[in-house]
Amino acid sequence: MILTTSENSFNDGFTDDSDLFNRKPLFEQIMRVTLQAPDENLVLALEDKWGNGKSAFVKMMTSEINLRHDDLNIIYFDAYENDYQTDPFISLSSVIYEMIEGEKTLAPKLGEKLLNASKKIGVSVLSHSAKFAISAATANLLTATSLEKATDALTDSLSNPVEEYIANKIKSAKNERNNIIYFKQTLEEFFTKTNKKNLIVIDELDRARPDYSLDLLEKIKHIFSVKGFVFLLVVNRDQFEKSIECRYGNIDSRLYLNKFIHYWFSLPKVTRNNERVKEGYQQSTMEQYLLSIDKKQRLLTRGGPLVNTLSMLLENNGCSLREAERCYSVFSVIDNKHLITEMPGTVFQVSLALVCFLKVCSPALLEKLIKKTITAERVISSINIPQNEINKSEHFYKLNCIINYHLLTDDEMRERRRIPNPKDSLLQEIEGSRSRRIEYIDSIYTSFNNMTISDF
Repeated sequence: MILTTSENSFNDGFTDDSDLFNRKPLFEQIMRVTLQAPDENLVLALEDKWGNGKSAFVKMMTSEINLRHDDLNIIYFDAYENDYQTDPFISLSSVIYEMIEGEKTLAPKLGEKLLNASKKIGVSVLSHSAKFAISAATANLLTATSLEKATDALTDSLSNPVEEYIANKIKSAKNERNNIIYFKQTLEEFFTKTNKKNLIVIDELDRARPDYSLDLLEKIKHIFSVKGFVFLLVVNRDQFEKSIECRYGNIDSRLYLNKFIHYWFSLPKVTRNNERVKEGYQQSTMEQYLLSIDKKQRLLTRGGPLVNTLSMLLENNGCSLREAERCYSVFSVIDNKHLITEMPGTVFQVSLALVCFLKVCSPALLEKLIKKTITAERVISSINIPQNEINKSEHFYKLNCIINYHLLTDDEMRERRRIPNPKDSLLQEIEGSRSRRIEYIDSIYTSFNNMTISDF
């Protein structure tokens, strides 16, 4: 039984086993931009939907550089794992400090120099909010939470510490600017002395707390933007833009994001519209992934109606590889899963793909289909199968027949049997020579719920 794919550390870089989708050429593009671009500092981005392999790619990339590239330093930083910290400056500074400390040949001790520079900025960062200042001014007798619950009278009584905090911030503004300049000079000195660029991969930026992620983005621009340092942000662009709008209101989030990011990359995919896929010489990315997670159980047959239909449905509906994995887990938990390959006929396999896809990706639509409270045209439209594709694809043609057959009323079924139409192949397509109603969709739906496939 396989519910999730096994964790992979990708410690060997881009090997034939790990680089399933042949994404090493993208890695080489990013390397060329990182090493050859004349810009003193760069912020790049790798964008795609959740669950399509962004993290796997950048982990392979990190290992590949550590193993085979002496001309570049790389840091992998998981924003989601670090967002428990109040401010991203400290967490990001700490991993850069570790990298610098690793360069034992540097003299004088640049790590200590960076640590001192970071401490000065860190003090400013931690005292950024009035709440912190008030808490400090009252010897921590009030926490931020208790302060929020305080009465108006108490708040008024603390006006002097607030005013004092603001005055101190104004007086110290010049020192803060100088501290940032000194910090940047220290980072640039590291680049100058090693003569190696530094690539910092920020993964899971869209999964971290929105305020943490946006603060991190702004600090990269204002504090870490120095010669020899290149950032690669790994992000679901649509979701991140929503975080920006949530924080800043009705602004052009795409324009805002492009102020920080110089170039966007996206993960390459092979779709079923690719000519080599159409000719049968290559698999689509979606089909390739489904077959890869099926290596142990062998429930799918390359080019077979089940994997073909399921991958086409997933691709047509913009689903991720993670959603493909969830679909596969529906098969995996079935007790008598051997019947998946043993049950004869294309109709069963295509019906299996349809019900599985709907169970994972559109349960509300599946419920309507089971209860027969929806038209066949509406179902076909909802799963994004264009009418002009139905007759081009054998499996989509079967799918259309299965849905129409399932939604026939008993009266409509009797009428079709009473007055056969030579042009009406619907019953023949589904029933073959059995001439009786076969409830494929209902039976498979029940089978999935009971985790046991029943005979038809």
